[in-house]
Amino acid sequence: MWIRASADLSENVFQLTTPVSSHAFVSGSAPTIIDTSICAVQERLLEEIDQRLTEGEGLSQILLTDALPTTVGCLPFLRQVYPDAKMFASPGVAERLNDDDYCMSLLKDNLDYAEAFGVEIDADPAEWKRALTVDQIVRDGDTIAFDDGTEIKVIGCPGFSDDGLAFLICPDGVLAPGEAGGAYGGRGKVLPSFAGGYQQYIESIDKLAGLDINAISLPHTGAVTGELAMRYLTQLREECAKLRERIQEHLSNGIIVEEVCDLLVPELLSEGLAPGGPFTNIVKNTVRGMVAVIAENK
Repeated sequence: MWIRASADLSENVFQLTTPVSSHAFVSGSAPTIIDTSICAVQERLLEEIDQRLTEGEGLSQILLTDALPTTVGCLPFLRQVYPDAKMFASPGVAERLNDDDYCMSLLKDNLDYAEAFGVEIDADPAEWKRALTVDQIVRDGDTIAFDDGTEIKVIGCPGFSDDGLAFLICPDGVLAPGEAGGAYGGRGKVLPSFAGGYQQYIESIDKLAGLDINAISLPHTGAVTGELAMRYLTQLREECAKLRERIQEHLSNGIIVEEVCDLLVPELLSEGLAPGGPFTNIVKNTVRGMVAVIAENK
């Protein structure tokens, strides 16, 4: 099943949905959200979280799959409302978020998104920087344990980026792979994101496919559950090969990387495989990265 609205994914895991993102929310002894979307949807995200918390309960943990404008945008607002929440991320993500120039680029991107959505955001750069400070480093193979027996297994997923993480919530079998999981557009439409390295991405998919999974929470397009979840990673791997062939065909005709990108982006948008509007530049950058790694045979 493809679930796009806010809904239960398992006994302990709920999907929080905003107009541009979807998030796995883990209830129990340490309420946890995975990624935080763009700042333009902070009111909706906070409402969704509040509805899942019991009276007197706060958000305990924020897990980041990567350091993207679309994963950190609501962090300042979440940490203001839930100051005791601890943020977990990979070493590479923590290093990037500690870079002043990179943090300011994330702020600029989020303010641009907010303007596109007609949302006024009052953002203090110093507060933004403080909010993006990682509290705890986690790596491939680590486990985040809850007092009630719930565990979140940390899985390194290079391929989209070098330092991306996926999280497997146990015993529920809900996987949150971040951008490494690609995007689902219904009826077999699956878009991979191997902008960091094709072979690494394939190896990450194979690693995820070997897990015991009941549902996959994708960062922008809802969740796939049941038999669809079991087939999804196989489809993602197949679409990687198809997209690589598509790119190679363009390159073999002597078309340069930038021109291949200019050809592919409109096609992906028209096929409903990628978001347009204010996110078109993100799509362009991702496609440019994928074309480049195929051109360089990475």
